[in-house]
Amino acid sequence: MRMMRPHFLIILWLAIFSAAALIYVFSNGMEKTAIAYIAYPVSAYTLTVAVIACTDAVKSSKNSTIVQRALNRPIVNRYLNDTVFRGEVALYFSLAINLIYVIFKLTMGIMYDSLWFVALAAYYAVLSIMRVRLVKAVRKDDEQETAREKIICELKEYRNIGFLMLLLNAAMFGVIYQVISNDMGYEYPGYIIYVTAVYVFYMLVKASVNLLKHRRLNNPLLSASKFITFAGALMSMLALQTAMLFRFGADNVAFRRLMNALSGSVVLIVIIASAVYMIATANYQLKKRRNRKRRNRR
Repeated sequence: MRMMRPHFLIILWLAIFSAAALIYVFSNGMEKTAIAYIAYPVSAYTLTVAVIACTDAVKSSKNSTIVQRALNRPIVNRYLNDTVFRGEVALYFSLAINLIYVIFKLTMGIMYDSLWFVALAAYYAVLSIMRVRLVKAVRKDDEQETAREKIICELKEYRNIGFLMLLLNAAMFGVIYQVISNDMGYEYPGYIIYVTAVYVFYMLVKASVNLLKHRRLNNPLLSASKFITFAGALMSMLALQTAMLFRFGADNVAFRRLMNALSGSVVLIVIIASAVYMIATANYQLKKRRNRKRRNRR
């Protein structure tokens, strides 16, 4: 249908109109006015045709000379086809983001004398430590000569990450304690909370799917990175809940604290269960390999 594939300039003008209309509606509290009822369907239509246009552009670009040259480069081809290498790249990227967050939150905590920011800095610091260990393990893994040495090294690091998950749980407890006792939390202005909600739900679903996909220890380091990502997604979901409760339950402090206590407890239990699972699984696999080695010697 031509209606679903308008000219690029029409999509551009629709995007500008939709953005301006939504900003005006949400910034002035006009969610239930005639302007809002016009802006909502126009924005939905704009998003739909924009996604279709992007999809068509990606399909057509596959045959372009620039894309073909990029695909012929070894590193690009490896990234697209090697799951382990793609996981390693994501690991380095996540580490960089975590370190930036630690510095930012710790600086804010010192500047404003805020335990809330210090607790968040501690949480991201533990995440960074875990990712640093994984990065070092990936490098050390390449130095191993035999497949057996490689898998044993990976399993030991997988177990270490499990112990660090317990430390992460302690840092998360500090954040959750601040949320409940001091009624702390996140606040997002205007429509940003809805965009954040969509992103957080997407990240949680993606992290859960990746965790299930890599639950078998064919690559323990990759599995450990997925557990870390899953823990971060749970924390993001809890942060989103605090923002939602601040936005839609501002007058009911008791209800906010109750919901944050319940959700926080669930998150802590899930992280503890994940840590115990990682430690127990690694110990079982290492013991099985030791027993097999003893039998082979006989």
